[in-house]
This record gives sequence, structure tokens and C-alpha cells, in this order.
Amino acid sequence: MKRTFLNCIYAAAFTIVSIGTANSQELKSKVLGKGSPTILIPGLACKGEVWETTAETLANDYECHMLTLPGFAGNLPFEELEKGFLRQSIDLIIKYLDKNKLEKVTLVGHSLGGSIALQIAADYPEAVEKLIIVDAFPFFPAIRNPEISMEDAKTQAASYSEGLLANALKPDEEKAQKERDLLKWMIKSPENIEIVTQWYMDSDPESMAKAMYDLNVTDLRNRVSEITAPTLVLGSWIAGKAYGGTIRNFSTLP
Repeated sequence: MKRTFLNCIYAAAFTIVSIGTANSQELKSKVLGKGSPTILIPGLACKGEVWETTAETLANDYECHMLTLPGFAGNLPFEELEKGFLRQSIDLIIKYLDKNKLEKVTLVGHSLGGSIALQIAADYPEAVEKLIIVDAFPFFPAIRNPEISMEDAKTQAASYSEGLLANALKPDEEKAQKERDLLKWMIKSPENIEIVTQWYMDSDPESMAKAMYDLNVTDLRNRVSEITAPTLVLGSWIAGKAYGGTIRNFSTLP
């Protein structure tokens, strides 16, 4: 991805590390910068490098760990997805923190990664000093229907997952074009759309389907009060621009 910030950071540390368990593939990580440990978790099908320009901006003061979750962007999937994508991802990240002796981290997550970050902050409050959530919610189905039951949420989640698996059976170009059409509402740069489309094409369909199912049946609304870390929540508005959305009217939504 094109680098636009801090081109003079030649002295920053840059390493690649990984950690796995007997029943999983590796959690991959790239580390950039020195300073306060910061863990960056991407969204569905994305490689850790989606955070690269962010990490470059922070590299003078923060040691940025950009994670790639199993099954995404060419990383081999969990061997036992039935044990849960989110739960196994959380366990791997905690093992990663322990192995690398990372304490009191700043945890940053986008979308699916934001849901993982919220749960880590609730499960392991002693491990998280600060929390930054980007385009994520304690319970995703509630943004469409605040009164939705868990039974209905599971039905919807199964439908989304089935759709992902069905799309995986389509010819590659048709599948890639559908992803490009989706990403143009989220990414402004045509170059970056192509990069993220390739990550999607390189991702394991069953991992994406299970991740989406888990995301849509995970309700953390009653656990938010357990999070002790100071938390910053960010929401993007660019996807609504074509429908008249602006920073102002998105920031005043209830």
C-alpha cells in the first residue's frame, strides 16, 4: 500500500514474528517503530499491512504490531473452525502478547478487528491500557434493528455466511469484481481497492464465513461496562457520501 507519511523513518525497527498453537495456523505480525506497544487488528479478509500508513505515522513513539489473522490474505486458516473464529483469534492474540512480553498495550481494531478488540478489553482488562475502536459495535445486528432477538440474529448470520460461501464458487473475475464494487464505498484509492481485492481473493472462504457468523452473533452490550481502558470510538462516514452523508450529520446520529 502506498506510503504517504514519515518517509524519513529509517531507524524504526521492522520485524516479522508469528505464533501458533497445536490446533491452529499462525497469527502473523509485522512490527514497525519503537515505543509504547500498540496492537492493530484488521477487518475481514485484510492483511495487517492495511495499517501500514497508520503505523508509519506512529512509529516514532509507538511499537506497532500489525496482525494478520488466520485464514485471511493468504495466511493458512484455523484447522478447527467449529471452535469459533473470534474465540480462537482472541486466544492467539493473548498468546502473542504473552510470548512477546507486551503489557499495557494500546489495542486498535477495525470492524471485525474492533469486535475482537472489545472482547479482549473485556476479558483481559489488565492487558489493555488504551482502546481504539474503528467502525465496530458491541452487537452488529443492532445497528439495523435494536430490538433484534438472538434467534433472528443467528438466522441472519447464517444467511450472510452462506452468501460468502456461494460467492466463493463463482468465477474469479466475477468474484473479484463484486468485491471491487463493494470496496468502492469504503476505499477512495483505486490502487488500494485492487490491493484489498487481492487480499480477499487470497482469503479462505470458510474462514470468512465463520468470522462473519461469529461477528453477527456476538453480543457484547452487557460487557462494555467491564472495559476499564480509556476508549476512543471512531466511525467513518465516507460510505454514506453518495447518499448525502456528511461528517456533520453522521456525527449527530443517535
